Amino acid sequence: KTRAKCGCVTACGNYGVVGYACGRIDRYNMQSGAHRGTYWVPSPAGHEGGVFGVAVTALNEELVSGAFDGTIKIWDFDTQALLHTMTLGSPVAHLTLNRDNLLLAVACDDLRVRVLDISSRRIVRDF
Repeated sequence: KTRAKCGCVTACGNYGVVGYACGRIDRYNMQSGAHRGTYWVPSPAGHEGGVFGVAVTALNEELVSGAFDGTIKIWDFDTQALLHTMTLGSPVAHLTLNRDNLLLAVACDDLRVRVLDISSRRIVRDF
């Protein structure tokens, strides 16, 4: 048994995504409540700490997650396959995705905010 740490609803409103303290992420159908997938791979590829932020792109193509292990992971929304990992060097406290331009703002425990471009898979600003 693990505790939920974050969640989001897709832009279409069909799915809810929940991140847990164990590093797992689950997707649920909002109408039926049925479980529709798990985003998780064994360590070291998967999150090694609690997931503190999840977001889904506008067309449900990718899911982005940030965790206490200091990583941002990009997953294929449909297949739940891990596509890319970015290391930030500090635990993720919160994240928010601008669905129009795919810029991800990430607040970290080192009191810095990093802006990541999900399309190019790189950090574009560090405040």
